[in-house]
Amino acid sequence: MAAQRILVVSAEPLGAVAAGPALRVRAIENVLSDDGHEVTATDLATLRSRPPTPSFDDSFDCAVVQGSVLHQLPALAAADLPIVVDLYDPFHLEALHRGGDDEVRTLDLVDGALQSLAVQMARGDLFLCASTSQRHLWLGHLAAAGRLNPAQHRADPTLRRLLQIAPFGVDDQPFAPSGRLVDHVPQATGTPTLLWAGGLHDWLDPLTVIDAMPAIRERFPRAQLVLLGGRHPNASIETMSMVGQAERRAQELGLLGSGIFLVDRWIAANQRADLLADADLGVLAQPDHVETEFSFRTRLLDHLWAGLPTVATIGDDLSRELAVHGAARVVPPGDPLAFATACIDMLGPDRLARTGEKAKARATSHRWEDMLVPLRNFVAQPTVAIDRSTAATRRMIDTIASSTAREQTSVLSRAQRHLDVGGAKQLATKSTEAAKDQLAARLAKLRDR
Repeated sequence: MAAQRILVVSAEPLGAVAAGPALRVRAIENVLSDDGHEVTATDLATLRSRPPTPSFDDSFDCAVVQGSVLHQLPALAAADLPIVVDLYDPFHLEALHRGGDDEVRTLDLVDGALQSLAVQMARGDLFLCASTSQRHLWLGHLAAAGRLNPAQHRADPTLRRLLQIAPFGVDDQPFAPSGRLVDHVPQATGTPTLLWAGGLHDWLDPLTVIDAMPAIRERFPRAQLVLLGGRHPNASIETMSMVGQAERRAQELGLLGSGIFLVDRWIAANQRADLLADADLGVLAQPDHVETEFSFRTRLLDHLWAGLPTVATIGDDLSRELAVHGAARVVPPGDPLAFATACIDMLGPDRLARTGEKAKARATSHRWEDMLVPLRNFVAQPTVAIDRSTAATRRMIDTIASSTAREQTSVLSRAQRHLDVGGAKQLATKSTEAAKDQLAARLAKLRDR
């Protein structure tokens, strides 16, 4: 097998403090490098500031992208090299929950996500998703984009070569906590500890877990819940309103800072093992909505890595899988009493140990090298999709990838939305705020010189 030059671009910052998309890019980098390829892993911000010289086509044989990367990098979208689009995270469904009370902000986020998806659908040569449910979702998007066409159908009536399942994987490193304390995370020996091991996102439901704590503490008076709710490592992502909601609910119950602890920083990847080792039970709750239906809750894989039993609300594919294999207990969404009952049952010593062993055993079924087989096979001999050379697809790519047209459309549509939602007064107010923000940004640049 000839070594290929592979560009892998994260939509999120690549650093010690990293979100799921960045962790996935690092795993892809490691697996493809182990296969003998020359892999360049970078993030969107870095690549926008330092594009390759002389060109993407001359520098790489294949690219793997996610999120808004192609939308933000028209030169990469217009390049001729084969591109793998990683769709494991349905970010357009998450966008429906962002923006808080600012309706225009939510509309902007959804619109931006759909524009990014339009570029991805037109440009991809291989698409990856995380589950069978997601494959159904993305087949619909591909059909709407014209990618389910006669050329594709003649070559592969199943479209399994165009859209393949490559889930998130379990950390390749053995679970080996160092024994060090994790800063700002409460430690209490002998106390049952429930861990919410990911962000307090607005599309999740930590309030059900918080509301379950009084009943759990009736059975285990010293039980504590640790919720990770720190600032997202991507500065462009706003603080979720759920952080404030969770804090207020814990305070109303009189448990904030005693039985319920909110950790206000993002935990570094190399501290995850120590954090998980101090927990007795991993918890996750999610509402009954469309984002949940197509989600793949990657934080549950950390539970498997650590051999940590899970209590979760039903709705996503991964929690169902864990329940089937005895690694988790699932309950209906929005039912604190059912959640508390499941946690109390799980915290029994025999049940906790048995479920933990099943979680650890299940981890071997999610190794990165196995999850990424479709990607590994493709990059060994990267090829352009059979229908992507058509004149219609070429025109679509050129139109969508026009950064000037995109920016003009964004500004005008945002102004129209403010006018539609709040009238002339809101449009004037928001225009003034935007001008102030631009002035502040310019002053900051002058100070940095």
